[in-house]
Amino acid sequence: PSRRSSDLVVDNISKRIKQKSTYREDVMEYLGKKTGSGIPHFIIGKMPKHDIYIEPFLGTGSIMALKKPAYKNIGCDLNIEMVKFNKKQFYNKPNFDIYDISAFDLLSSIDVYAHGIGQCSNVVIYLDPPYLHSTRTSDKKYLCELYEDDHIRLLKLLQELSMRAGVYILISGYKSELYMSMLEHSWFYFETQTMSRGGKRIESLWTNFDPDLHIKHDYDYVGRDFTDRQRLKRKASRYVDKFSSMLPDERYFIINNLLARI
Repeated sequence: PSRRSSDLVVDNISKRIKQKSTYREDVMEYLGKKTGSGIPHFIIGKMPKHDIYIEPFLGTGSIMALKKPAYKNIGCDLNIEMVKFNKKQFYNKPNFDIYDISAFDLLSSIDVYAHGIGQCSNVVIYLDPPYLHSTRTSDKKYLCELYEDDHIRLLKLLQELSMRAGVYILISGYKSELYMSMLEHSWFYFETQTMSRGGKRIESLWTNFDPDLHIKHDYDYVGRDFTDRQRLKRKASRYVDKFSSMLPDERYFIINNLLARI
């Protein structure tokens, strides 16, 4: 059977990183990259429909590359090699802007970089900051580190942004007392098992919204796991076949009733 398109994108990202002989080993083996089995689906499958997509801590850009593009897509990183890589990766795609600035600079000046916030546009901000040091099982370090005070500053900034209408925030990381305490009120918590350099780990995700209450941006990634996604695809196929066999008036009657209930 043919491979899934998401698998091919992940393979292409890995190949392009490995082909760059100028990259250091710690860049080629980028710490915390979100290409593990099921991780992209775990994250993208919870993103609500949006017009503007912002990804500070862009890293290898795997989530940005895998998800359906928004009308405007913005990423940044302080790792110059990753910035170069992502500028090439998204070179032929319209409305993709990659900056070599810090996440704090981008988030603090978000209206400058993302025109349209507060003007009937939905904005998704996905962050995958360097893991909190206390949660790590590996000695490997990021080229551009974040320390506990930086994490506290980041979370305070995100708490402020989360109060703005139409701003939806997702944060990846490992579960910690700091994150659980600072994101205790009005935030939602999810987790899934993944493999890391130190073995099996629980990947965590915090959101300032309830994903179940929103229309998703990319339904190709909806589902608990691969088996569940296959079940949904088979179910959708059966409904589409049945719907296609109906007379036009029957189809439009059903469509009108569905729209009335959404």
